Amino acid sequence: MISGPSGVGASAHEHGALPCDYMALPIRRELASTGWALLLSIGLVHCSDPSGGEATVVTGQWCGREVATAEACTGDEALFLDLVQSGETVTGHYCEAYGKDCYELQSGKFVGGRLTFFYTFGVDRVDAELHAAQNTLTGTFTTTKASAPIPVTLHRVP
Repeated sequence: MISGPSGVGASAHEHGALPCDYMALPIRRELASTGWALLLSIGLVHCSDPSGGEATVVTGQWCGREVATAEACTGDEALFLDLVQSGETVTGHYCEAYGKDCYELQSGKFVGGRLTFFYTFGVDRVDAELHAAQNTLTGTFTTTKASAPIPVTLHRVP
């Protein structure tokens, strides 16, 4: 909830922010020795996705293999994503493997557990549609170089 003057709030999602609730809880404390009252406001934030689960933040590094470090995400077709999420906007890079043949993501969005973006290389384009579930992104890459979508699974790098 976003708190108004009366302490009553509205969903942050209604204001175009993340699907989080912010609620200010006023606390009144009497200072006995002075006769003054102290009013504190404690803010609580809770984020959830539209399906009722906890919100996923996709910021971080992701690899097509389960690895202990980003540097270990190597080999043919390892797939590597380095993502930064701010609200619904996602920026970053897609690489063939860690630090190899990297391309800047364009039009990245993360809404309702669904991550979409595209990148271009030469005259070709790849469109991604991935779904987040805890520490995994699964979905497809559709490219102008292939006739069918390519299934993709990426794991969060710890």
